[in-house]
Amino acid sequence: MIPLLLWSGKVLFLVALYGFILFVMRAAIRDMRTVETSRFDAAKGSSTPGDRVADGRKAGSGEDQVVWQLKAVSSPCLAEGHVVLGPRKGRVILGRGAEADVLLSDTFVSSQHASIERGDGGLVLLDLGSTNGTILNGVEIEGQMLLEEGDRVEIGDTVFKVEVG
Repeated sequence: MIPLLLWSGKVLFLVALYGFILFVMRAAIRDMRTVETSRFDAAKGSSTPGDRVADGRKAGSGEDQVVWQLKAVSSPCLAEGHVVLGPRKGRVILGRGAEADVLLSDTFVSSQHASIERGDGGLVLLDLGSTNGTILNGVEIEGQMLLEEGDRVEIGDTVFKVEVG
């Protein structure tokens, strides 16, 4: 009886161990995978990565007017009150990778975690298939959501407040 119990315990342990390894591998692959959509859509008149200034505005055009911004409420990697300025056209990608417009050095943030873009209906927040999700006003989003003045966006351990101008 005891050898049978020990053997079944070993089997259950191995199944749990392999399940955990599979879960970690899937999360790592999903995090390393790049988003297939283009960062800057030329058809919309957006810029190339080299034309962007650090705060997300397009350089050298009449579209440098900021129409929205994110203000860091709390973050392990940004100073409290840090402001991310948003462009009138084009999108801003938030993430941990070098290709992100707003770099968030946080282990809970994917390389391309989320994007914010000014659309026809207003400001749109889009989760880019992140591992840990994007949270809007305390609720995890799937796909895209419209943002309004005062909304709170959580990406990893960073919390932003949306300000529309």
